[in-house]
Amino acid sequence: MTISIARRAFSRLPELHGVLIGSGFVQLGGMAFTMLLGIQLARVLGPVNYGIYGTAMAFVSLLGAPAQAGLPVFATREASRAVANGSRTSLKSLFFWFLPRTILIASLTAFIGLLIAAVLNKDTLLSRIAEGSASAALIIALALSAVLGALLRGIGLNIIGQAVDMVAKPAITSALILFFVLLSGKLTVADALFLQLAATGACVLIAVRFYFSRSKGYPEKHSVYRPGRWWGVVTAYTAHSLLAVFNGNYPILMAGLICSAADTGILRVALSATALLALPSSIANIATLPIVARQSAEHDHTAVYKTLGHTTIAATFCTAMILLIVIIFGRSIISFLFGPAYSSAYSSVVVLGIANLFVSFFGITGSYLNMTGREQIVVKAFIVSVVVGSISAFLLGRVYGIIGISAGAVITNAAWHFYVFVVHRHEVQVPLFVGTAIKHVLQRRI
Repeated sequence: MTISIARRAFSRLPELHGVLIGSGFVQLGGMAFTMLLGIQLARVLGPVNYGIYGTAMAFVSLLGAPAQAGLPVFATREASRAVANGSRTSLKSLFFWFLPRTILIASLTAFIGLLIAAVLNKDTLLSRIAEGSASAALIIALALSAVLGALLRGIGLNIIGQAVDMVAKPAITSALILFFVLLSGKLTVADALFLQLAATGACVLIAVRFYFSRSKGYPEKHSVYRPGRWWGVVTAYTAHSLLAVFNGNYPILMAGLICSAADTGILRVALSATALLALPSSIANIATLPIVARQSAEHDHTAVYKTLGHTTIAATFCTAMILLIVIIFGRSIISFLFGPAYSSAYSSVVVLGIANLFVSFFGITGSYLNMTGREQIVVKAFIVSVVVGSISAFLLGRVYGIIGISAGAVITNAAWHFYVFVVHRHEVQVPLFVGTAIKHVLQRRI
């Protein structure tokens, strides 16, 4: 029955069908190349230097959200609107609006980050000229890559925009490292950072080439892009990103406070193992975001309903299938991949899997609200859910350990969706819940 509903939903939306499948392959390919790069660096650098490299990349990742300042999400929304029917916005002016602002914001973020790091500890890695310069430049290059990938997705190159950022970047970095080691016979931390910078720069150039090549396929438009009061929107997107980062990391922080080091390590394994369970919702969000933005800009409400409803069904079905496999074979898989010592992570993986399944029940709610000008609701929902989830994880963790902290993730997701679908129920009048979506498909309304 469920398979029949999913097949019927997909058969009516060839564009969505292709994008979701293509995005799935891109995400899996990106995961494979990223894992290959990690193994490669760990073997070549050795434990000590790999740890130093990890510190530098943690610094780069930490400053990633403020450096990008919510511009990738904003770029996808605005590019999708620019190519919508009835728009007169020049795609060239859109590109040159985002380019300098991305460079400026990322440069300021990198400079302030390096300054703070140098003041806090003069002997730190980041105060060294080579590593510090490479880290700062990488922050800027990664921000540019993220924004350009978002622009590509917005103008219709959805799969290419994802592939350049998720697959090409780690693949080129891996190839450069292999070539460099074969030539020089060694690799330092600074070398690894500069090679990653070179790969990211190459991806930026590739994205620019695809953007202007694709732009020629659209009718020429002459209206200069002027977004109006854009700062409030990107501030909301930035807050959303920062809260999402905290939401993804507070279980480990909480475990470090109230659990043993061994239990914290087991929870880290559980969180790593549940990445696959989060993949369907992740694919649904990144694949359908530009489609929903374009359809909303064209005021095609029927198309929006179809995209949202079918995406929710697909995400729920795939997440449920993965969770079923985890429930049946999870303990054996964890023991095989991570070792028998981590088999106790199974219970936490199942609980976290339930949290991911709950999220999939409501499709791409956050992305839909962001794309339709209601990003403030998303930020408020995150604030409420993070506070409720953190308190719940702390209280449950003190009694039930890492299982209680994992249960906090379920409560976090429940609080987020309660705020959106109950407190702001009048703002969400589309079939985002899986039950409503299935009902509409069975009645052939979407």
